Amino acid sequence: MEVHTLDRKTVHQYVARREIGTYFLGEFTPDGIFVVKYVGRSLTCLRDRLLHHASMTDYPAFVFHLWPTVKEVFEMECLHYHHYYDQIDNRRHPDSPRSIPLACSYCRVDPMKRRATVRMDAELKGLVG
Repeated sequence: MEVHTLDRKTVHQYVARREIGTYFLGEFTPDGIFVVKYVGRSLTCLRDRLLHHASMTDYPAFVFHLWPTVKEVFEMECLHYHHYYDQIDNRRHPDSPRSIPLACSYCRVDPMKRRATVRMDAELKGLVG
């Protein structure tokens, strides 16, 4: 996982326009370890979304992942949300994309309640570090 400084110059340097994907925003521990504090996505332009966050300067660093489909972006955002639930600032479960009605694969309870109980299986353990 490559961690980048969250500023306009770095976002422009590393993130291409019109790519879709997920991202982590975070901070560093005193010994330099990146700590995820926010999980997000963009289904239209990841660069624009990260530039918006860079202008707010709430977090000093970011990591991003590109995904080829809207479905994969949603699934990975849900996976990351559930994995990091106890340490992130965002408490609202990811919404299903407007274009494709999808349900979270990691919620064990009624998806409308958006409870963050996680199915910790091989898929989850293998995809999140």
